[in-house]
Amino acid sequence: MPRAVYKSKPSLGIKLEGNRSAYYLGDVIIGCVYRTSSLSCADPYVYISLHGRTKVKHWIDCGGDGSIPLRSSLILLDSQRHRQRLSHAIQSTKGGSPVYEWNFALTIPTTIDEETQGRKTSFIPFNQDVGDGNNLPASFTGVTESGGHEAYVEYFLQADLPVQGKAFAAHEAILPIKILSSLEQPILIDHLLQRQHHLLQVNSERLIPGMENHRPSFAERLKKTFAPKVDCRLSFQFDIQVPSVIQLQPEVPIPFLVSAAPLWDKTDGIIRNVPQKILIVGLNVMLHSVTQVKCERNQLGGWVNSIPLSLHLPLNPSLAIQCTGEREQPVDIGTDVNLQIPKKKPYEVTVFEIEPDYVAWNFRHSHRLEYELRCMVGGKAVTASGEQTLRILPPSNIGRF
Repeated sequence: MPRAVYKSKPSLGIKLEGNRSAYYLGDVIIGCVYRTSSLSCADPYVYISLHGRTKVKHWIDCGGDGSIPLRSSLILLDSQRHRQRLSHAIQSTKGGSPVYEWNFALTIPTTIDEETQGRKTSFIPFNQDVGDGNNLPASFTGVTESGGHEAYVEYFLQADLPVQGKAFAAHEAILPIKILSSLEQPILIDHLLQRQHHLLQVNSERLIPGMENHRPSFAERLKKTFAPKVDCRLSFQFDIQVPSVIQLQPEVPIPFLVSAAPLWDKTDGIIRNVPQKILIVGLNVMLHSVTQVKCERNQLGGWVNSIPLSLHLPLNPSLAIQCTGEREQPVDIGTDVNLQIPKKKPYEVTVFEIEPDYVAWNFRHSHRLEYELRCMVGGKAVTASGEQTLRILPPSNIGRF
């Protein structure tokens, strides 16, 4: 079964009170099923039902034989159990055409309909180690990839209007809805910064006091070719603090702290104990969204979507980090450059939207952060790079509870 998409015609449609599209577990969905064309039946009735399912599709390469899809689909809500028969249509006219409306109120459950899972046929067994036990999971918009892979959790309303004289034929309307997590999600305060150490060395005469801006002439460069080499090697430790937890909170920058400490015992005597300045000239940050799936026959697969977070870099002007041996306050580059997760614009079709970390019974969605920091020390370029496992939380819902 493909992903449920919005379906509405004059023959049948669904509209919700207040034009809502998102609900919490336990909420009551209030709305009506409507028809804007005539009916031959004197007392027509319709059905409205709530559906919930999680689906995975993963393509595997068979070499010269092409690719084949592996699938996994689990029913979360029994649509027959969450179904109402609506009669006593409210009739009116609009623009000379008849309008029929059937009002309904459906309560969203808080747990899955476990008996409908079909454990005997399910490829993914239910257990307390995956997901949140029997709690109904929130919607997961889905992760797709250009190769046709996908994983999502969806909920939708479906209305059916039986056609008289035909056993199975019916008019149908579908309206996808979003179910939000009912777990209280406060505003994130502690990003659980993880410190990463980088030991770097630079050899440059411009580290000597008074030579910072010296540009040797051709004659000086030629003279150095035959003269004994003067060692001006600076050794220092670059400390980078990277978050291990962030939140999809709008307009909140991602912290990225940098500091430096000289290693005087490994620094040449001519510049030992001489304070230095490190210029941060560029920052590349890449966010990798990793989706792991489990399909039929316990086949495992996965894919990675990557998006750059630092499109506006290199830094201009450069940021200076003091390397003196004193306890210096780290510089928060993330705040200085307003490093954020970009929000997908409505007209962008090739950019995927970042989703929070998510675990379902047949897929797991996680993230990692990769960075490269480019610096200039004594006119020489140095680079520090690394990775950090990253947990992304949904936006705060404080005020709802």
